[in-house]
Amino acid sequence: MRMHLFNATVISLAALAIATPVRRNSNWSNWSNWGNAPKAVYFITDENKQDNQVVALKADSSTGKVEYAAKYPTGGLGLAGSTSMGVAAPDPTFGQGAIQVSGNYLFAVNPGSNTLSFFLIDPFEPTKLTLVGKPADTRGEFPLSVAYSHKLNIVNPRTGLSYVGGYERPFGLNQTTPPMGPPGTVSDVFFAKDSSAVLVTAKGNGKAGSTGSVWAYGISEENGHPTIKRDAVVSYPKGTALLFGSVVISEDEIVSTDPAYGAAILSYNRETYIASTKSLVKVRKQGAICWNAYSRKTGNVYTLDPATGTVTELSTNGNILRSLSYNTTAAGILDGKVGGDYLYIVDPFKATGVTQIVVIDVSSEELQNVQIYTVPQASGAGIFSTGLAVFPAHAVVIGSGQGGTPLATALAKAGRKTALIEHIHVGGTCINEGCTPTKTMVASARVAYLAKRSGDYGVIADVKPKIDMTIVQKRRRGIVESFRGGSEGRLKSTDGLDLLMGRATFTGKKELRVAMNDGSTLDVDAESIFINVGARPSMPKLEGIENVEVLNSTTIMELEEVPEHLLVIGGGYVGLEFAQMFHRYGSKVTVIQRNAHLLGREDNDIADAVANILREDGINICLNTTPVKVEKAADGTIHLTVQGEHEQVLTGSHLLAAAGRTSNANTLNLEFIGVALDQHGFIKVNDRLETNIAGIYAMGDVKGGPQFTHISYDDFRILKTNIMEKGAATIKDRMVPYTVFMDPQLGRVGMSESEARKQGRNIHVASMPMSWVARALEVDESRGLMKVIVDADNGRILGCAVLGLEGVDGSLNTIAELNWARSRNVRASIFSKFGIEDGPPLGSTITVPQLSDRSYTENECEIAAQLGERT
Repeated sequence: MRMHLFNATVISLAALAIATPVRRNSNWSNWSNWGNAPKAVYFITDENKQDNQVVALKADSSTGKVEYAAKYPTGGLGLAGSTSMGVAAPDPTFGQGAIQVSGNYLFAVNPGSNTLSFFLIDPFEPTKLTLVGKPADTRGEFPLSVAYSHKLNIVNPRTGLSYVGGYERPFGLNQTTPPMGPPGTVSDVFFAKDSSAVLVTAKGNGKAGSTGSVWAYGISEENGHPTIKRDAVVSYPKGTALLFGSVVISEDEIVSTDPAYGAAILSYNRETYIASTKSLVKVRKQGAICWNAYSRKTGNVYTLDPATGTVTELSTNGNILRSLSYNTTAAGILDGKVGGDYLYIVDPFKATGVTQIVVIDVSSEELQNVQIYTVPQASGAGIFSTGLAVFPAHAVVIGSGQGGTPLATALAKAGRKTALIEHIHVGGTCINEGCTPTKTMVASARVAYLAKRSGDYGVIADVKPKIDMTIVQKRRRGIVESFRGGSEGRLKSTDGLDLLMGRATFTGKKELRVAMNDGSTLDVDAESIFINVGARPSMPKLEGIENVEVLNSTTIMELEEVPEHLLVIGGGYVGLEFAQMFHRYGSKVTVIQRNAHLLGREDNDIADAVANILREDGINICLNTTPVKVEKAADGTIHLTVQGEHEQVLTGSHLLAAAGRTSNANTLNLEFIGVALDQHGFIKVNDRLETNIAGIYAMGDVKGGPQFTHISYDDFRILKTNIMEKGAATIKDRMVPYTVFMDPQLGRVGMSESEARKQGRNIHVASMPMSWVARALEVDESRGLMKVIVDADNGRILGCAVLGLEGVDGSLNTIAELNWARSRNVRASIFSKFGIEDGPPLGSTITVPQLSDRSYTENECEIAAQLGERT
């Protein structure tokens, strides 16, 4: 357990990135039950000389008491088997193994074989562990490196490296003069709070007057891989001697025990790596204080004295608060961890040779001994039992969007204590700034359009229709508030789920600081964190834009007046929906698009059809046109300089920027913990929505890609399947249908023609104008077309687009059918076997019965001929 510091004998082992414990909670009254007790407690025992064992104990969520559940072999040797390596046998009271829990992972050190074992934890039954692979060798690159190893933090979640302190030659351990080993012996190996350095505390030479020392090895990247620097920055905190077990309590503070007198609170400079003495604390009832545990709930440190069986509580400014002697007989504390309200201590009781788990309540007015649990001998737990860890089965969801809300609810209902953090209002973009309010306003615009056309249907209106924005806004707000209130009510009534209204930022790997909307602050932690913070409208880079009031997709919906002339930058689905909406309200509208076509994902024929419809309505469309400058004139009008075939100045009353969205990931302080982002600031995830730090996930718009509500909800489905149902769902190859809610609506699923051709596929393409569709003619809405892409080699449907009236009636039904077909690799010919359909809905026109049964040239691509004329 104690290792001589030989040059830079700190080695690294590539491992999965996981997260470390976090710091204090606040006194927010409604948060008092958060983290009441862990769900499981683990320790290492190696009575079996051939195999280390991890023992799992079930913890009662209300009392904190534990009971034996199961044991799991690690596949590596512990202390009992270490003599086979030719190393001096250690003192049996002091063990050298260590374990760390972070996320749904458990790492176990096997000191007798210099190996590291990796387990998966079932988050809903955390006493169930699964050993993954074989133990990894930690001997590393140094000769005669680790003979024994002990680590507080086994794996660094930011760099993905594991660190082991080692010594050059073995030596006998001496229990009577702890810590064991000669001057320079490593006492602990751990990480700086910001993961910028590996820190080692080491023994000084008290007789020679030397102090204890802190060795800091900076972490750098070489060829894209993190590595530790071989040269350490060494500091000698004044007045220290032994610097034993250490815990990091903040970015710039460390607490180390010192068996010579008690505890040392050290200040740590993150820039220079220098540690200095902040205060020395003489702990009463002292025997040989060796270990520390830190409570992120109370914010206090608990020093553990194995000689007297005493626990002493210290504040982080060095004040002794409380103490408790849980056993007056000679003890042998080897490790302790705080989980929620309870301190758990593993004690291989020297007198009897059995392992005891001591449970102490640290949340009450006085420290209270809750339980001294003797682990059954059948578990193999005895005098070689060592390192301890807890599994606090918490989950935090940041963001109450259409993925985060159902996920938080599902986690809570499955038994995970869950916090849902939202800084503005429940419901995310969809309910508050996206789907719900925009479609409510689109509905008003649709009625205005039909009112103007009423004469075409033989309905004569005596009064010219007029838009009352006060009523439009009242209706929009009422529907939004109804949806939001319903969602909020369901969340608040869910057992095990706490809704926290505030803004979250990461202050540690699994630690969040929440600036509550009521002005207070709250520090929370969890083993699983799900990021669902979405995106916000982007502001274009344009000369003079800082001097002009620019509307975005959120603020434009708050207008109480109809713009005289609305200039829209961006020809995507957001810009087009607002362009047509306000034109129907009575605005003159100009759309400025940089590219040669609107709707960049669509084929040219679809995009051109959309442009023609909007121009026919009276909307000015400027393609291949780039905004370069904007200014506000003295009369309040906006002058937008654009560059197309030639430079011109467009004049309008209002300017809407609808050219993309920016990730909200930059609000979370993710760079502090090393979560990987792409070049645009969106969070990188794998096919299972996992970030590069295990236990942290991203879902919805914040991870980039198409930004639609139904994608966020499908992300929830994937996470629920994998985490709660132990499935293997991924986002790979999933089909993403979407709709542009202009009029007529545009619905799409699967590949476009251009995407299929870029992939080199042999395809059939069929298209038909809506003017050939009976239902469209009957309702006098015949603008648009339908288009299907089929793989010519196997007949499978690759994609479909429908630009036509009332997607809820026809086009979206068709999209739904074809989406179903695509997801199951159904051939187009199967549609001919569906039999009779009810009619005449719009979508019944596309049946795709013969497309794969004949070969067609592109000139024959009229659905009436190829798909069977249904009109």
